[in-house]
Amino acid sequence: MRRSSRSRTIPGFVALALFLALGCTSAASSVAPSALASCEKTAPVHVVVGITTWQGSNARVAGALRTVVGQLLRLVQQPGSPGLAMNAYPLSERSFGNEALRLKTACLPLPPEKPDIKTTPTFKKSSALATYNKEVDRLRRARAKAGGDLATFGKQLEQRHWPADPPSIWGFLGLAAREFATVGPARRYVLVFARDESDEERHYTARTYSRGCCALQGATVVFLTFDRESPEDQRRRAWEWSCWLWEEGAGQTLLYRSNDLIPDLFGPEPPRAPWRAEDFVGKGCHR
Repeated sequence: MRRSSRSRTIPGFVALALFLALGCTSAASSVAPSALASCEKTAPVHVVVGITTWQGSNARVAGALRTVVGQLLRLVQQPGSPGLAMNAYPLSERSFGNEALRLKTACLPLPPEKPDIKTTPTFKKSSALATYNKEVDRLRRARAKAGGDLATFGKQLEQRHWPADPPSIWGFLGLAAREFATVGPARRYVLVFARDESDEERHYTARTYSRGCCALQGATVVFLTFDRESPEDQRRRAWEWSCWLWEEGAGQTLLYRSNDLIPDLFGPEPPRAPWRAEDFVGKGCHR
């Protein structure tokens, strides 16, 4: 029976190897300079999400999703918001072949300055105020739309039935890298709702296939519902993932258990990982 099980599992990772090998070539950016300039030189926020309930629960995933969506709601509704592109993939054995649920919100420019009525010529006061009020109303409606669209999207994510089979995290990271290769400058995040990689993925050393092909371009990688058996195991796996993803170009890696308080990941002062890049130089990723 063990031999039969392995024969069924291997093809998925062979396909992963082919996918990543073909995906190592970066595509040219499709973002026009004028599109970037319209967001007032502020890089948009690009969030790629992978979700599984393997060895976890829907309730834990839903709770972490509510926290993340709540933080993003503050981001997309604040004046000067850079805009958000958020794509959520199911994590399964063949993560690299899955389709995403997608959301995009527009950037919100800063509110216009209110005209100084005292210095404005009398014959221009009415039109100046009308122009100002029209722009304020437009921004108010844009803010409400961005918040409403994200809130609806968050509910869809919470209510969706996510896969419970052993996931391919490295396949998902390959997908995230492919997205980053086709988008212009952005603040990049990868959110992984998973307890850890599966025993099958670890046994067949999927990372061997993906090494060098998951170009994460400085993205912050965040594991949520990362619930290991013991504090020692949690620290060991945190080091290993941080080191591996640093080798794949991640800016930093953060890992949180289901019962951890998740700090504001997208605010002006985001949390910092316990290790810096120089901590990994010349050291093995296994502890």
